[in-house]
Amino acid sequence: MRCSGLVKYLFGDDLKREISRKDFENMQKEVIDNILRLEYKSYCPSGNELTEAEFCRHLLYSSNFTEKKKERLLKRVAKKYGKGKGISYENFKSFYEILFGGADLERALFLLDTQGQGVE
Repeated sequence: MRCSGLVKYLFGDDLKREISRKDFENMQKEVIDNILRLEYKSYCPSGNELTEAEFCRHLLYSSNFTEKKKERLLKRVAKKYGKGKGISYENFKSFYEILFGGADLERALFLLDTQGQGVE
């Protein structure tokens, strides 16, 4: 039987290790951190800080805006924040934690409001 790297990571090479919920949560945090770090480094290969314009480019990457509109927005950000403080990895990660948490909060409120009358 062939096992994936993830299964071996979680349960060991002999597949006899037991994992707890905490182990799984830690693994999930590590995976998310690694993905965010790779994303950050793809826009900031020097490893220093992202400029505000690079962060904006990252946010606009998957948007439905035309390339012309994206470039106009990037120019405005570069003009306003040209010599800005920059975006550290920790700030980048915090931004995504807020986004991820917002989706969870919205989902929880939706589930609590089963009768469509709002949540007090």
